[in-house]
Amino acid sequence: MLGLKTHQCDIVAPDGSVRSSPRAQFSGDLIIIEGKDTVILPGDEIRRALPNGTDETFEVINPIFYDTGIMRPHFQIKVRRKGTFQHAQGGHYNVNVSGANARVNISSTDKSNNVAIAGDVFGDVAVALRSKIPDQGQLDQILAALSDLKAQRGQPSYAAAYQKFIGIVADHIGIVAPFLPALTSFMS
Repeated sequence: MLGLKTHQCDIVAPDGSVRSSPRAQFSGDLIIIEGKDTVILPGDEIRRALPNGTDETFEVINPIFYDTGIMRPHFQIKVRRKGTFQHAQGGHYNVNVSGANARVNISSTDKSNNVAIAGDVFGDVAVALRSKIPDQGQLDQILAALSDLKAQRGQPSYAAAYQKFIGIVADHIGIVAPFLPALTSFMS
């Protein structure tokens, strides 16, 4: 090939599975893998073990297969260096997370919405409303609609009760906004 030393590497899919472990030549932002049977896709990682026990990790940008010319069939893979990680950790390798509202964000901003219904969401809404609405008449009307909503949970009439509740609480939607995913989850 190019006369560079070859190194054993792993091609790791975004789901953490190792697609294959071919030998490759590393040259800056280009990696060459000889042969035609390797499966490599944009977004995969190529990882090679370093003598210090860490893995040098590259993100696959553009893999191109060549089967003509003076060289044997091979892939020329344009990559971006991601850094080094402890062996078999970080990057695309699997990370298991559990628990209510568990999240993992790596070099990203969390814009997800989780719905975790623990305890009495209707009671939590009532507490929030009582702490923020000073007008007792208005509060009583909203709490009555909330009580009706709770009574309709699991019934086909829940959607109508939900719409009525939203209409009555509209001026105070900011108070109930954090509870809306949980409240809508009761619709059948």
